Amino acid sequence: MIPFANSATAMPPPPPPPPPPSASFVSLFPLPRIPRVLNVMCFDRAARVLFGCSADDFFHFSKLHPFAASNAAKILEGEVFRMTLSRPKNGNAQHLRAVSIVPLRSGFKPAIESLKEFYGVKPATS
Repeated sequence: MIPFANSATAMPPPPPPPPPPSASFVSLFPLPRIPRVLNVMCFDRAARVLFGCSADDFFHFSKLHPFAASNAAKILEGEVFRMTLSRPKNGNAQHLRAVSIVPLRSGFKPAIESLKEFYGVKPATS
């Protein structure tokens, strides 16, 4: 017979998992195609390539610099990317999804790096 473990010797429960990020990227990009323009949704994983940081980091940066979002749009305007697109899995969704994004310009810098230079923010040292 195996004795039952009492509460004093029982293993403590595992720690709870870390909370998910509180913010997420949801960006809409128009792709010109003949004869119409396709709208493409870009979520966190693909948008991180464009912005160079998490959505939480960009949100906190934008709180300190109110025009950061519109300046990021201006920075990304005219950039050329290769996008892998997929159809939405939700039947009610209207737009294609960007699964991966690869910048085609060799000197491409993510928007957050350009914004930090523009606003004179020094990079964090570790």
